[in-house]
Amino acid sequence: CGTWCYDLQTMTGLKGLFTLKDTPATGSLESEVWVEIDPTHPIFEGHFPDQPVLPGVCMVQIALTIASAMHGKPLRMLNARTIKFLTPVDPRISPELLFRTTLTTLENGIKAEVNATAGEASVLKLSAELVPE
Repeated sequence: CGTWCYDLQTMTGLKGLFTLKDTPATGSLESEVWVEIDPTHPIFEGHFPDQPVLPGVCMVQIALTIASAMHGKPLRMLNARTIKFLTPVDPRISPELLFRTTLTTLENGIKAEVNATAGEASVLKLSAELVPE
């Protein structure tokens, strides 16, 4: 994923929240990446203390990190056609998520289609247009 991938986590305040257990190949248009969530990360102290839930914005950031790794350079979201958070993720129960990502080259960017699951449960569906940072 490269140094910039981890710098991206640091810049967004998510350092240590998630780890890509396998890195997608640069230039790949499809990937399946297992992501490990740290249930002891400080973000869960505020979201929420007695019932931790992975914030949806964090799942979007994970998807963006994976798409950037596939592209080989940092990407940012230009617009999102669909962002659906389908099932809450309790990191104590589901610390591993599977992100399935497909990238399609557009004239002025990249279309990303992402489906994430925790076990059998769908947790995120995302369709967005991404552009290089």
